[in-house]
Amino acid sequence: MDSRERVALTMGMRDSGGVLESASSQLDGPVLDKHSTGGVGDGVSLVLGPMLAACGCYVPMISGRGLGHTGGTLDKLESIR
Repeated sequence: MDSRERVALTMGMRDSGGVLESASSQLDGPVLDKHSTGGVGDGVSLVLGPMLAACGCYVPMISGRGLGHTGGTLDKLESIR
């Protein structure tokens, strides 16, 4: 895919569903999300979220449950509380 095709695909995916409005204009830092299904070997979400928060970012960590045989990111967090 060339850059024009990648942009078209990204915009199409972004615009294919509802968009959540954040309260970012009322916050003193950027609002970021790291999308993840929490699948096998996903160790990034559990480390990246707290790191970004420590740097002043707001990280809502939108995640799912029961995705795949290992569960979703939320299932993993619940298992260690």
